[in-house]
Parts: sequence; structure tokens; C-alpha cells
Amino acid sequence: YNNENAGKNWDGTIREAVVCTPPPTLYISNEEITEGDSGTKNLEFTVVLDKIANRTVSFEYQVFDGNNAENIKNATAPSDYTIVSGSATIDGNETYTITVPIKGDEVVEDDEEFRVVLSNIRGAIIGNTSAIGTIINDDNETLSIADLDQDNDGILDSIEYGTCSTGIETLMSFDDFGTGGRTTNPYTTYCYEDGDGISDCTNYAGNIHTNDGEYTVVQHPNPDASGFSTWSKQGDHTGDTNGRMMVVNASIAPDEFYRRSYTVVPNASMTVDLWILNVVKEGSNLILPDISFRLENMNGEQIGEMINTGGIPENGIWNHYTLSINPEDNSEIQIVLANNAPGGGGNDLALDDIRIQQIFCDSDNDGIADYLDLDSDND
Repeated sequence: YNNENAGKNWDGTIREAVVCTPPPTLYISNEEITEGDSGTKNLEFTVVLDKIANRTVSFEYQVFDGNNAENIKNATAPSDYTIVSGSATIDGNETYTITVPIKGDEVVEDDEEFRVVLSNIRGAIIGNTSAIGTIINDDNETLSIADLDQDNDGILDSIEYGTCSTGIETLMSFDDFGTGGRTTNPYTTYCYEDGDGISDCTNYAGNIHTNDGEYTVVQHPNPDASGFSTWSKQGDHTGDTNGRMMVVNASIAPDEFYRRSYTVVPNASMTVDLWILNVVKEGSNLILPDISFRLENMNGEQIGEMINTGGIPENGIWNHYTLSINPEDNSEIQIVLANNAPGGGGNDLALDDIRIQQIFCDSDNDGIADYLDLDSDND
């Protein structure tokens, strides 16, 4: 070995050193916008590189509801903003703009947040993968005039509704998803798979199975919703051989999968109960469904406490969950269910028999609720 030849070619010329240039770093920054009273505004997020890229940088993006511990500060789609998603590329020193439509209203509320998440980043070093969009409230409190005494007996409804452990128990709503074959119309805001594989919201064009981020309403998870070998053939919660259930294949990222509105009587004690099944066969050892269950008013503000199911086991058993709550002064509420666990390898579930009951005080036991009874004390 001749050290004098180090760094030289065979003919004695100096070998040119190879310099490796690291790729650029990709960033997305937080943004904010004033809400407005009506129509829509666009909130723009800019994706940038810290230096010129020598090759094409690519990434995917999607917008999600906020995950603030104080739910009242979380923006929700579609009431506050419109969900957008897609893929994009950046060449050289270009930037890319992600535009999120923001919906105006005249509701007095907290400033609200949502998230823009980047994924599958190629050709760049990851600087950050998410940004917070803040919708700034610009509405002021106004006086609301309402009928506070529906039976005009001089006693406020808020007193006559009361908080009764006993009284007139009334079924306000019951959803068992009906009977028969697969439904053809969407039931809630999640992506509906009707079995033809051509849904506008699907990421699996031409695939008729209920895939990640989709739901359907059928009699059995397997084979009606999908032929997945890990899915059970479990039937409806009540044992009705012709009964249907809502089968959900969770999206890859934790996300809301059920939102539906119901009419109730304000300020009267209420119980909401439902049944959830882990549709994965026992022993498959896949991701367990973990669901948050809450009520919101029509402005998207949480009412009372939220329930978390924790991991729902692979045991072929329908699990019962109950939320006892007062709807406050709301005559219409929303039941909202969301995944806390990721999809892609389990976290598949079925929902059945959603029941809402309210108890109305009946002080004189005459069968007429106090808020409708002109003489609730029989004097």
C-alpha cells in the first residue's frame, strides 16, 4: 500500500470528492382566521421547504377535528369547516397551499381549533407533520327571548321539568337500523359503502367491501359488509335474524364516525343507551375499538360529560353503554361517536339499538307531566 496514492485515480490524477447534500426540511405553520357571520372564508396553510429541492418532494394531507382536551374548543366538520384531503408535490423552491373552507355563523362560542396533518412525506426531512387552524369567534352575546312556561301556569318550565328519579318515562327515539338487506341511503356523516364500490367519498374505488374509513348498514359483518376472514358472522343485538346493524371499518387516523340529531324536551332528565360489538373474531389479536360517546347541541358544543368505552374486547358479545344526562335548554341534540384508536389492523365495530328516553316529573301522579299540567299540585 502506497499512502502517496491515497485520493488519486489509477493514472495519478486527483480523484474528485463526492459530496452528499442532505434533502430540504418540510414545514407547515399554524394559521388563524376570523369566523364571519355567514357564508364561507378560506383559511390557507402554506407548506414550505427550508432550501431548494434537488428532486420532487411529495406528501399527502388531511384535515381533522381538533383534539383539545376541552371539547368546546374543538372545531367539527361539517358545521365549522369543510374537510379537505389530497396529495401534492413541490419542486425546487416552490411552496404548496392547502385551502380549508371555514363556515360563518352568528353563534357565540369559544375560539375553535382543527388540525391539518401531513403524511407519506418523500424527498424531504420532516420538520413538522401537523398545523393548528384556529377559527376566531367574532359574535357577541345577545338576549334570547323564549317561552319559559309552556303551560302558562306561572311556574317556569325549568322548575317543572325538575330532576326526577321517578316520573313519566317516555321513549323519545329508538334506532335499530331496521330490517332486511343492505340499505341504499347514507345514515350519518361517515363515508357510506352501498355495495357498488363507486361512492364519492371512498379511497377504494371499485372495491365493494366496507374498507377503512367506511360504514354500511347490513345484517352481518361477514359476509354482508365484507368477506374479511377476521370478521365474525354475528347477528343483530336483539337476535332478530332479519335485523340490521351499522358496521364501521375505522379510518386509519382516529376520527368521528357517527353524528346524528334527535329532538328532545329541554331540561328533562335523559338517558341515551346503545350497543357496540367488536366485529373481529376472538383470538385475532387486532386493534381494539376504543370509542368516545358524547352529546352536543346543534352548535357543536358538548353537553355534560363524555363516556370512553376503553378497548372493546374480541369476544363476540354486544356491549351496553349508557349516558345519563340533562340536555339543558336544548330541544335538539346530536349524538356523536368517535374512534380513539387507529384503524388499518382491526378497530372494526358494529352499532345497534340507539335509545333515548326522558323522565318527566309528575308531582301529583295524574299521568300528566308537570310542564304540561295546569295544576301539578292538585290544589
